[in-house]
Amino acid sequence: GKRQLLTTTTSTIQQRFERIEWTTLPPTFQDAITLAAKLGYQYLWIDSLCIVQDDKKDWEMQSSQIGQIYMSYAIMISALSVKDSSIGCFRTNKTEPIHFAVPGPGAQSFSFYVEEEASHAGIDDFKADLDASPLATRAWALQ
Repeated sequence: GKRQLLTTTTSTIQQRFERIEWTTLPPTFQDAITLAAKLGYQYLWIDSLCIVQDDKKDWEMQSSQIGQIYMSYAIMISALSVKDSSIGCFRTNKTEPIHFAVPGPGAQSFSFYVEEEASHAGIDDFKADLDASPLATRAWALQ
């Protein structure tokens, strides 16, 4: 069945402040954390973990500030084509890695994988792909 989204609630908030076991994180969260760390970032905002989901006051406060939160991002990682966090951010059908330096904190060489053939011909097709992606159904993505 479908894996339940890992969240912070009033009953788990103290545990979240103490520690979140790596093995309890879904693949998409693990991928985002790994990528952020490799790019030299120490902090990562994940809505379901950073907003107390069953606390109306916290949810209203955080959601009223979400525009400011998103504007202060250095980068945003979005898994465009996955339906939920159990899939992971990255495709598994990889070709040979392309190595290049990414500018930023502690810039170093990273491996990025590309498809042998692009799945879209141009920006118009990319926009259509984006509009049809699971990400487009998520309310926060409309902001």
